[in-house]
Amino acid sequence: MQTGWVYIMTNGAHGTLYIGVTADLLARISQHREGKGSQFCTKHGLTRLAYAERHSASVS
Repeated sequence: MQTGWVYIMTNGAHGTLYIGVTADLLARISQHREGKGSQFCTKHGLTRLAYAERHSASVS
C-alpha cells in the first residue's frame, strides 16, 4: 500500500491557489517555501499551506 498527500498552497487570504500531490508532504512544502517547488508557486509567492489530506492506495 502506498500513501500520498493532496495539498493546497496559497499566498494569503483571498489569494492564488495551487493544488499538488506528493508522497512526502514536509519535504514538498519546504521546497515550495525555498522557491524550489513549482515555477507557478515561485512566481506567485505561494508559501502557505492551506489544506492537506492524506490518501492511501493499493497498487495491483
